[in-house]
Amino acid sequence: MPYKSQIPRTEKQILKIIQEHFPGEKIKKVSEIEKSFVNPVYDFELANDESYILKINNPEWPTKQTREKKAMSIAEKNTTIHLSQVIADHMMNDKYPFSYLILEKLPGKDLRDLVEQNLITKKEFISIVRKIGFHLGELHSINFDYFGDFCVKQENNSKKSSDYFWGKQFTNWNDCFKAFCYDMLNWVDRTSFPNYRKLLEWKINELSEKIEEPNENGCFVHSDIQPTNILIKNGRITGIIDFEWSYAGSPSFDFHLTKAGFHFSTFPSLDESKIIAHLDINQEEIHKELLAGYQTSYKMQLADLSDELIDFVWLLYMIGSWKWTVNSMISEGITAYEKSIHELFSRIIA
Repeated sequence: MPYKSQIPRTEKQILKIIQEHFPGEKIKKVSEIEKSFVNPVYDFELANDESYILKINNPEWPTKQTREKKAMSIAEKNTTIHLSQVIADHMMNDKYPFSYLILEKLPGKDLRDLVEQNLITKKEFISIVRKIGFHLGELHSINFDYFGDFCVKQENNSKKSSDYFWGKQFTNWNDCFKAFCYDMLNWVDRTSFPNYRKLLEWKINELSEKIEEPNENGCFVHSDIQPTNILIKNGRITGIIDFEWSYAGSPSFDFHLTKAGFHFSTFPSLDESKIIAHLDINQEEIHKELLAGYQTSYKMQLADLSDELIDFVWLLYMIGSWKWTVNSMISEGITAYEKSIHELFSRIIA
């Protein structure tokens, strides 16, 4: 199981990496960002007060680091989003048993922390959500003539990759959506909830066939725009981070997933977002502001997707990461999480 704590690394290695890229500079502090879900990530500051991020790539997805770097390059050329500059891009070799990126640290705190620490007003939050919608529309305005992984050079639907989704390209959204769903169901856990898996696979096929093919080109999809990946300082967006899951996808699907990311407290929870309670704001208000900002930068009509579709994808995430997620939970949390999965499954697979 590719849980980030199992990636071999030592404190000595981390310090050595930093010293290699910043020779002669004194290191003021190094700390691991504990809430990083997939990769070990370190925040470090030099004596000259410059700060950086060291992001060790999870070896379960060896191309993820390359994809993040390419995605940021595409976004930088085509949007007004503030992005981290890549300082170093190291691939695994005999010297270090892992790949890593060193990135410029963008200023600010993530949006969820600001809300939970009461450091942002409702008015500021609404303005930020509208700006997030604008940036999402900018990304969706970047077109591709295919769907799927934009880090491969040609269409590749089956033979050259053992993955369901990554490393492949598709000529239509239905096939891409089907592969995306299979990838989520088997993300880091292919065995938990065995009695559910056959029915879920049947549901993936049913939904893939039922989806009316939208009149949409493939577009740049971040796929993880949610409050923890939005950085804010002085009431303004200072950056969007974590482009490692970007791909060429459907703008309508990604817009609806972004809405879900603001509704739920954090992946892979079903609890209503704490943002709603802290700011006395409802989901309809968030959706209205997100869409208003979005329509200023993306002019095409979005398809109206059912809530069932988004709930189903969320369920796949939850089951596909079960063994990984429960590592950091106490027994009461695991029980509640399992109950949420059962309830959502029962609602979808009637």
